[in-house]
Amino acid sequence: MTTLTKPLASRDSIAVEDTWDLSVLYADEAAWEADFAQITQLLPEIQALQGTLSTGPQALLKVLQLQDRIWMLTEQVMVYGYLRGDEDTTNTHYQALEERASSLSAKVGAATAWIDPELLTLTDEQLKGYLAEDAQLQVYHRVIDDLIRMRPHIRSAEVEAVLAQTADVRRGASSIFNTFNDADLKFPSVVDASGQQIDLTQARYSSLLESADRSVRKQAFENLHSTYKQYRNTLAATYAASVRGDIFSARVHNYESALEAALKPNEIPLSVYENLVATVRANADKMHRYLRLRKRLLNLDELHTYDLYTPLTNQPPLRFAFDDAASLVLESVAPLGAEYGHMLGNGLESRWIDKYENQGKRSGAYSGGAYTSPPFVLLNYQDSLDSMFTLAHELGHAMHSHFTRTTQPYAYGHYTLFVAEVASTLNEALLAEHLLKTSDNPALRFQIVTQQLNDIRTTLFRQTLFAEFELEAHRRVEAGQALTADSLSELYLSLVKAYYGPELVIDRDLDIEWARIPHFYRAFYVYQYATGISAALALTDRIKREGEGAAADYVQFLRSGSSKSSIELLQGAGVDMTTPQPVQRAMDMFAHWLDELESMMD
Repeated sequence: MTTLTKPLASRDSIAVEDTWDLSVLYADEAAWEADFAQITQLLPEIQALQGTLSTGPQALLKVLQLQDRIWMLTEQVMVYGYLRGDEDTTNTHYQALEERASSLSAKVGAATAWIDPELLTLTDEQLKGYLAEDAQLQVYHRVIDDLIRMRPHIRSAEVEAVLAQTADVRRGASSIFNTFNDADLKFPSVVDASGQQIDLTQARYSSLLESADRSVRKQAFENLHSTYKQYRNTLAATYAASVRGDIFSARVHNYESALEAALKPNEIPLSVYENLVATVRANADKMHRYLRLRKRLLNLDELHTYDLYTPLTNQPPLRFAFDDAASLVLESVAPLGAEYGHMLGNGLESRWIDKYENQGKRSGAYSGGAYTSPPFVLLNYQDSLDSMFTLAHELGHAMHSHFTRTTQPYAYGHYTLFVAEVASTLNEALLAEHLLKTSDNPALRFQIVTQQLNDIRTTLFRQTLFAEFELEAHRRVEAGQALTADSLSELYLSLVKAYYGPELVIDRDLDIEWARIPHFYRAFYVYQYATGISAALALTDRIKREGEGAAADYVQFLRSGSSKSSIELLQGAGVDMTTPQPVQRAMDMFAHWLDELESMMD
């Protein structure tokens, strides 16, 4: 019996060594409750300091240090809550824990919302004078500079306090979608060629699309999307509510658009987003060429969406048990230096990772954690080449978090979303290079070439399509138009046709695919996958060409957190995302892999 036909394991049947060790966050829930209570007790203390900031730099230092302490504790409480909840999304006890942590976070936001507006009652000269008078405030220099830069978008203390209390309300659409998607939504089973029924789940969907049996992948596609289509109006209303929340938040903070509200706080020029869409659109012919080659290799008269993920060979898919995959990933990062490799190995041995799928576990994969904890990684590992690359990807995030948190003070101990996907994608590129160098297996080489093509297709082309979809959705609402199931489906299909061209058959239920993308509930996030892979490929090429010096620059980038703007950090590592060149370079790399594939076919 294959892993896909086995019933899903219950959470308590998973071996302890295959789960993450959350005891480093809290030994037990009593310790969690103690921190929860401590945060609650600290809120009146910071509120009592309101009105003191004009008295001098010592008062400012006291407020900023106390604010860091409260948010550090709150982050730890929240992280424990959502990690426990993601272990089993049907566990109502952990659901309650997560909800309590989220509500507490909203209270913390309300209790500290006065700080920035009160600081902005001081002039720029006064703020700079505070920094000059007290050496201990120097750690907050960039915080103050950013505050001055963001002055036009920060409201009065009273307004900011009210807005902070709306956080729970504004996350409602996302919370509803995630619960519906992971806990309540059930799909019809898929029947394989031998007549066995396979439970269709979010985590198994990608594996089923890789099946060599076209009937299996067709069933998987149709069963999944037809189920979403049953709830198309509800899902459209849920997404529309999320978009309206984004626009409300942008307008109330004096931004011209939701896109500006997403980019400006991190000093990302709007041209970066526009360059991405324009450059990918200009290279759509390369995607059309790829689809022609895929159809030829699969010997198909028609190419459907469910044909885009299956391997392009009739050789048995290569399987990689988790331990073997971990060893290969560890070997592949050798170009980044001994310290990087040592820490990654330590993470693999220290139960950073929750490895396997179980009943109710959140689908997909991510890296998370608190400033005070190791980085944690959630996987639903399936013994496939794709799962091995997912492991490399999430460990890239984890190492970025590790280097940032152990180098930077809390004020800069997090990195922006814009640079988040660079470290993850670079690890994938290094893994591909390592596998090509160390294996003489022609089947593996073929799979790596096609894997690289697929990664660029899904991470650069597909995520840019998503980015254009959510940009247009937000623009329509900003222009006073309604988002309905029909209008969202029409928009999505028009983009699919533009990006994929005439080679792809438009399947009946493809127009509902937008409804199952969880990242849409985190507005203007997905474009950073596309910019991330572009930056990562450029950095990988530099490390390959220049060796230790380039690797040292890259690790310094990982250590830098948010101590500089994202654009400056990447420039320091050797790539300038304010120009179209990195995106075009990735497009050229896609063409290179197409040439490789075509030469193998010939």
